[in-house]
Amino acid sequence: MQIKSIAMIVIAGCAIGMLTGCGVPQEEYDAMVAQLTSEKETAVNELQTKLDDTTSLLTAEKTRTSSLNSDLRDSTVLNDELKQANDELKATIEDANGQISTLESQLATARASIRTAQDRATAAENGRSQAEMETRNTERRFNELILNLINLNKIKPSDVGWPELDAAAGVSEPADSMDFGGGDSETSAASLLDAMGDM
Repeated sequence: MQIKSIAMIVIAGCAIGMLTGCGVPQEEYDAMVAQLTSEKETAVNELQTKLDDTTSLLTAEKTRTSSLNSDLRDSTVLNDELKQANDELKATIEDANGQISTLESQLATARASIRTAQDRATAAENGRSQAEMETRNTERRFNELILNLINLNKIKPSDVGWPELDAAAGVSEPADSMDFGGGDSETSAASLLDAMGDM
């Protein structure tokens, strides 16, 4: 557009020179100058309008670019924050996994301890039952021994401190008529003791 304006001005100058040198009437000269001036102003106005539009567009583009740069900075900051949060989350997950592994190990140890304690309790219960059984067997054998000795000597259990064995002994003779001696009784008692020892 500027080249066109310059060309028109040059042409106008040439035309003015030609008209002046050729004796063009003043009215025609003035009219041509006015026309050229008008065209020049129109061209300048058009250029100014385009310049204003371009300036406005440039200002808007600068504003948009500034906004985009601000958004980019915000996005960068947000991305850095998200990356930091992600790293912290990963560290937290790793710590949690470590704690889980530790708890699982402790749980396995506790379960093993419980099984060991249960085994010991079972063994202790079995031992207690065995001991009770052996105690009952011992008491039974001892009572049998006492009854046999009492029967051999023809006395009542109540006379020697075991009244609860009277019924089991089956002895009815009074104590003053019982025989506390005699070789046969002693021999029988000794034989009975030897038999009890072999049980």
